[in-house]
Amino acid sequence: MKNMKKVLVLVLVMAMVFSLAACNKKVIDDKDFEDIMEDMDYEVAEGYAADKVDTSMYAYDEDMEYYVYFDEYEEKDDAIDEFDDRVDDVKDIKDDKEFDGSIKVSGSGNYKKLVVKGDFDEDSNMYDGEIYMVMIRVDNIMVYAYTQSTDKDDVKEIDKVMKELGY
Repeated sequence: MKNMKKVLVLVLVMAMVFSLAACNKKVIDDKDFEDIMEDMDYEVAEGYAADKVDTSMYAYDEDMEYYVYFDEYEEKDDAIDEFDDRVDDVKDIKDDKEFDGSIKVSGSGNYKKLVVKGDFDEDSNMYDGEIYMVMIRVDNIMVYAYTQSTDKDDVKEIDKVMKELGY
């Protein structure tokens, strides 16, 4: 009976460890980003590394319908601040009734995700027109992809890109 309890406790502990490990997302680097995007037949270029950003890259498809960005920040806190600022900006625009659509924020701890789908009106200082965007922050990395459409096929492509990137 004692051995059975020990085995049961060990099994439960291992199950908890594996479930926690599954919650963490793998952080990709610029080389991973470049390789994955090129494998998907996207053009890849070096981006503008703004203040507090070490590495910036972007990719786009042949028809320039889909855009994907990769930013590696110097510090995790800088990436967290940037992500939070972008979430606040989109929510403010929705509160000002300059956006008709959905905004979903999910994740916790090391991983955060923002999904924006809808239509910005011309008064918005952020964007004008339809957009579907997925933004992910893991550690000091921000990856986001968007298209200027909310059509089903375009949404699927952006979701496919994020899945290929591991998000």
